[in-house]
Amino acid sequence: MLASVIIACYKHEAYIEECLESVYRQTFSDVELVVVDDHSPDRSYEIARRVTGKKSFGKRFASCTLLRNPINLGAHCSWNRALSLAKGDLIFFLNSDYAFSKERGKIFASL
Repeated sequence: MLASVIIACYKHEAYIEECLESVYRQTFSDVELVVVDDHSPDRSYEIARRVTGKKSFGKRFASCTLLRNPINLGAHCSWNRALSLAKGDLIFFLNSDYAFSKERGKIFASL
């Protein structure tokens, strides 16, 4: 069963790395990651690109997609864009200034 974690990001350069790392640390094995940056004026997209570009991320996830909106479209458009790319049987929304708890993988596995 594939779990899709989708993240909409806007102006969260202080949080996006921890957010992405928290998804990376999950124990559930079949996860895809979809991140849409809503044309953040800060370094959110660049940080997300650096983190998701690590070789370990490519090996960890079934797929890892990072996109940037060409202009700021708002949260709903970013969520919908990310959701349209998700292929999972399970969908998890995660705000880019939040992090999954280490126990989240147990929840994935119980579904």
